[in-house]
Amino acid sequence: DERVERSTYRTPCGAAGGEPRDAPHRGEPAGTRGAEGPRNVGDACPAHRRTGRWRRPPAVLLVLGVLALWPLPGVIGNEMYVAGYNDYGQLGMGDYLERSTQTFMGNNLDLDLIRGIAAGLYHNLVLGDKGPDRGIVYAWGRNTKGQLGTGSVTSVKAPVKVSWAACASPSSWTCSPNLCEASCDQTKCKAYGPTNPYWATKDMHCMKPQDRIWDTTSSPHPLVLQVETGSDSSYALTEDGDVFAWGSNDWGQLGITNFDEEQLARWDGKYLRDTPQLVRNLLSMRILRIDAGTFHVLALNDVGEVWGWG
Repeated sequence: DERVERSTYRTPCGAAGGEPRDAPHRGEPAGTRGAEGPRNVGDACPAHRRTGRWRRPPAVLLVLGVLALWPLPGVIGNEMYVAGYNDYGQLGMGDYLERSTQTFMGNNLDLDLIRGIAAGLYHNLVLGDKGPDRGIVYAWGRNTKGQLGTGSVTSVKAPVKVSWAACASPSSWTCSPNLCEASCDQTKCKAYGPTNPYWATKDMHCMKPQDRIWDTTSSPHPLVLQVETGSDSSYALTEDGDVFAWGSNDWGQLGITNFDEEQLARWDGKYLRDTPQLVRNLLSMRILRIDAGTFHVLALNDVGEVWGWG
């Protein structure tokens, strides 16, 4: 019951499998976890093209005791049901009570339309719309690796919005050798991490301003089309074909590559990110679909290539 499975809309060749939570990682040298970003793993479905827009998913039953999702033909429309274990509040009902029968989430999820769901080991993501605001992502459950994307590692028992708020400038992200904005003392943009004069602990719990590449004047968050989860990590694919990742990065599953700017071993020694991180190695292409395994991710681009990391 510690497998991560899902049945959000898949193409015949677009699925990525998982592996047991404690599976050994054979042949991986010590100290190299996450040392590489996304890599092309071959041409998948070269004749299959997607537009980047997704049809409305079917009504679904979310079963968290065994961490599985599947279509539920008997449910009409846009209702969300949960059942199973609830040790970490992963049912999103505002309590820690187990449910042995399917329970309607009701007003616990403040969305008019649900467009996608994904279940991790003990956390969950839901994608939907509220009025004119489209592509909102909610998360709940265990958050020990920052997999809820709220800027903290505090677990929650009711749905909360993923945080896309930027760090205030000047910060260690905007006053570094890679980016020295006008608000910085130009003589101090010479270091990364804690040795940077502008470094602050709070900068590890907000988005890098340079990662907010969508039109921020029209929306505080990107228009997300798809959500995915690993064991303790989360992913979002946007309308522009960009991928954001957050949560555990023990095996490089977030696809982070700018280690000079943000070293893999954080100042607190933890391999995690608790706010969305832009997967920059994919910026040169348009991603149409992502699929996450327990500790790895695959992404399909608009020319039929599959890229993988983790």
